[in-house]
Amino acid sequence: MRGAGLGVVVALAMSSAVVAQNAATFAGSWRVSSGGMAGDCDVELSGGNGLFGLGASSRMCMGQLGFLNGWRAEANGVSLLGLSGEVIGTLSVSGSVLKGQMADGAVVTLTPTSGQTLASGQSGGGCIHNPDHGYCADPGEIAVPTAFPVTVKALHPLAIRKEPTAQSQSLGTIADGQCFIVEGCKETREGVKCLIPDGTGIPSGWASKHFQQDGTWFVGFQNFC
Repeated sequence: MRGAGLGVVVALAMSSAVVAQNAATFAGSWRVSSGGMAGDCDVELSGGNGLFGLGASSRMCMGQLGFLNGWRAEANGVSLLGLSGEVIGTLSVSGSVLKGQMADGAVVTLTPTSGQTLASGQSGGGCIHNPDHGYCADPGEIAVPTAFPVTVKALHPLAIRKEPTAQSQSLGTIADGQCFIVEGCKETREGVKCLIPDGTGIPSGWASKHFQQDGTWFVGFQNFC
């Protein structure tokens, strides 16, 4: 299942101006680390238009990154595009770096090398918070996954429900810090709910991408493990 980032029901929709601001934030040179035997490599995310989205190129990269041909800024971070404009990687802000997963399953970290600053949110109302530190979460933490299946990590104990509603039967709890797989997400009147498939070692059911506690919204899980 693929597609553009699903809207976050608990927050105002990101405007095109915000996406443009994100593009300006992410444009530049990045050092790529995948932890594999191929070693590090470099990518350039251009601020100018390319054949698909904004222009992008890679140098000495192996695997799908060797075919990097474009990128686009999302409310949830960055999508990397291949030779035909297909999404080959989805990255989210994690502190001062971008972290995410390629379509072939490779986990990558992009560290800025040309002065890009990925600032975390500050505390206060009107935002979705990270439960670990209580501050406003980064856009990449708030974002709904755009490519599935994906391995994610709980930032707070999360209930697994039989149906995508809090009134549905509880099937168990995902522990804080536990990694698990989701194979799809959907918007509901209670927020975004994501489906845990069969055969993963935990009950198959629905978990909340965002949850509310004492009137405050928090991120339930990050989009990588």
